[in-house]
Amino acid sequence: MLSNNDNLKLMKSIRILYSIINILCFLIGFHIIAALLTIFFGIISLDVDVLRRFATSYQNYTHWVIVVSMLNIGALILFFLGLYDLRFIIKTFLKGSIFSQKASTYFKYAGVFFSLSAIAGICARIIYMITAINSENNSVPELAPRYFSLLLFVLVIGLSFVMISKIMKKSSKIKEENDLTI
Repeated sequence: MLSNNDNLKLMKSIRILYSIINILCFLIGFHIIAALLTIFFGIISLDVDVLRRFATSYQNYTHWVIVVSMLNIGALILFFLGLYDLRFIIKTFLKGSIFSQKASTYFKYAGVFFSLSAIAGICARIIYMITAINSENNSVPELAPRYFSLLLFVLVIGLSFVMISKIMKKSSKIKEENDLTI
């Protein structure tokens, strides 16, 4: 059992973590909205002649640029959803129900969203590297290897959250059985 002083320190740490996650959710949400608005206004204001000139200079991989952009935006949205579920996990902890079915479910969703986000980001980077290597004019900037290790880390974190959700689910069942025997 934790002493009262240790419990207060733990709750303070959890509140700080909750605040940091809220700030990250706000920043990433703002980034997603800005990216979607940029795409929306870019499509609305495109002139057909400008689009043709753009497409002829990148005729080898025009559709891949769109695929990579959509995968990156999808990965960002999935990452946001994972953070949003992480908020609910922290909120559940702040209410005092650490070993609950609800916390287990939120861990599972956060893990799935983080894992899918990393997989989408890795696919986007691989497509980007392949199209950049095969381009004849080498006008594609090199972005893929820089974030690859970070994406693998997010994948590991996501898979760890899924595993933690299974442990939390088992522990909530044991807690229920323990509460019923008392």
